[in-house]
Amino acid sequence: MKSRTRFVLFGAWLVGATSVLSIVWIRNPQIIPPPPDFFMYWLIDLYGSINGEQLADLEELYVLVSSFCMVLLVTGFAWLAWRYIRQTLAARSRR
Repeated sequence: MKSRTRFVLFGAWLVGATSVLSIVWIRNPQIIPPPPDFFMYWLIDLYGSINGEQLADLEELYVLVSSFCMVLLVTGFAWLAWRYIRQTLAARSRR
């Protein structure tokens, strides 16, 4: 597979998986533990929320960024596991 195709597929995977995880998380907030209060207060002060609408925007932004990081981490671990398994099987088949 060409590198450009892989890059496009990887980007599509990141966008799609992040979107799905964000939608599931927003609809079911109890599935992922909330962050500590001190972090949320710091984030609210950093963002400068002064009303409920801005607080909702911050929540959506937080969920989107957190979902992206989670998808990226899980994808990285899965890729490393796949590489390890492939190399182990290749080494065993050479024996």
